[in-house]
Amino acid sequence: MELAHEGRSTLAFIKVEEGEVTQQDVALSVAGSGQIRGRITASGRPIAGARLMIAATDPRTYNINVYNPVTDEEGDYRVNALPPGAYLVSVISIRQGKPAR
Repeated sequence: MELAHEGRSTLAFIKVEEGEVTQQDVALSVAGSGQIRGRITASGRPIAGARLMIAATDPRTYNINVYNPVTDEEGDYRVNALPPGAYLVSVISIRQGKPAR
C-alpha cells in the first residue's frame, strides 16, 4: 500500500491471511529538522530535471518513506523536514521530471 502527499510517500507492508479481512492504518512519517541536498552532474556538468528517489525505513513502523525531488536548472536538489536516520539516494531518471523552482 502506498500513501503519498506533497512530494513524499510511505510504503507499508501489509500481511493478508487466507480468508481474513485485514485493516491497516498508514500515516506519513513525522517531519524532522534534517535536510539532504546536493547536485547531480555528468562529466562535470549539472543535470537539470533529474528525478531522484530518497528512501529510508521508519524505525517505529518499518514502513519505507520515499521522497522524489527533481533537480533545478543548476542540477541542485533539496529535501527538507527529514527525521533522523540513514537514507538511500538514487537518481532514477534523467531529464524526465520538471525542474524544481
